Amino acid sequence: SSSSSSSSSSQQGEGRDSASAWSNFVQRIRDLGQLCSSALAQSIGIFDRWYIRLAAVIGFVLALISTVINMVLVPIVNYQMMPGWQQVASQATQRQVLLGRVNWVSLGGIIGLAPLVSMGPMSVGPSPIERSCITAPQGLAVYLDPVALLLSQQAVFNVHVDGAEATIVQGDNFSWLGYPEDTVPSSRNLLPGLNSSLQNNVAQ
Repeated sequence: SSSSSSSSSSQQGEGRDSASAWSNFVQRIRDLGQLCSSALAQSIGIFDRWYIRLAAVIGFVLALISTVINMVLVPIVNYQMMPGWQQVASQATQRQVLLGRVNWVSLGGIIGLAPLVSMGPMSVGPSPIERSCITAPQGLAVYLDPVALLLSQQAVFNVHVDGAEATIVQGDNFSWLGYPEDTVPSSRNLLPGLNSSLQNNVAQ
């Protein structure tokens, strides 16, 4: 009889422990629900401030315009205009120029948190006179610096180039990019075909 009574008491103790654990679990769930409800109420309350609503509206409009630009204008630039720009750049520099494609345009870049334009991959090959070249397989990103814009009242852009590789080739006169002694024809002229390129465009 003593063994049966001890068994029943142990079962009762386990039952009380289970009930207590369940009660604690339920209470934690309730506390978590109250915390989420208060956080949601505070988040909604933030939008009662006019400047928060204005920022949200401006952000939505910029995102909408950026989406339209990337869906409509960017493909036109990549497929209809970019080949012509590459040809003009190649003629002006007398090098094989690859501009890649415009990857993304974001008007949110006006506040400097995202790039205004990202494009690539890009490369500039050697010329018949100066054999140096540069490649940027990851392309470049153009940022607007809003702080400098406010301070100087002028648009200041930062260009980020990731993963660029440059090969500098020494000239026959042991110069580098035409320095300290220039070559003949000049290696310092970065746009040797500019005049002929402009003449071709005018003729067209």
